[in-house]
Amino acid sequence: MLGSIVEGLVGSGKDPQTPAAVISRGTRPEQRVVLAPLPEVAEAARELEPPALVVVGEVVRLAGYASLDAAQMLRSLSVA
Repeated sequence: MLGSIVEGLVGSGKDPQTPAAVISRGTRPEQRVVLAPLPEVAEAARELEPPALVVVGEVVRLAGYASLDAAQMLRSLSVA
């Protein structure tokens, strides 16, 4: 199913380098997260168990900040 969603997005013009994430069993101790470029995310996530949430877009690049508190996050962001 995820593969067909990815095909539809890329086929409709979504940049193949768009970052994507699949979060399985979110907020639970057994949570697992897979990060990959859009065309690779279905294969990377094939062993994850439902329920899962799929996130597509530049916001995925912020995934590394999830474990930081707000002050750490603000200090680590660069301002252009």
